[in-house]
Amino acid sequence: GMRLLAGLLAGQAFDCTLIGDESLSGRPMRRVTGPLSQMGARIDTQDDGTPPLHVHGGQTLHGIDFASPVASAQIKSAVLLAGLYAQGETRVVEPHPTRDYTERMLSAFG
Repeated sequence: GMRLLAGLLAGQAFDCTLIGDESLSGRPMRRVTGPLSQMGARIDTQDDGTPPLHVHGGQTLHGIDFASPVASAQIKSAVLLAGLYAQGETRVVEPHPTRDYTERMLSAFG
């Protein structure tokens, strides 16, 4: 949830902060915030890369060609969702196929 929301919120005009329970607050988010930052997003985390995530709105996003170092549907989906708000094309290459729910949903939306 938080990783997907980070991608969706990266292209919005407003600031927001994503927080989680104790378990989620200990999980690293750099695999998501890294590519989103490459796109032009401004997302602050704790010093160790964990939540809360403060997403600064109003940033101009740019499409990227992202070669994911790990097979992760969440990372792929976050980048694709941010790509909806980006100037230019966004492409994600995975080392192995992952769930394709986001691609199917986006295709259904046209």
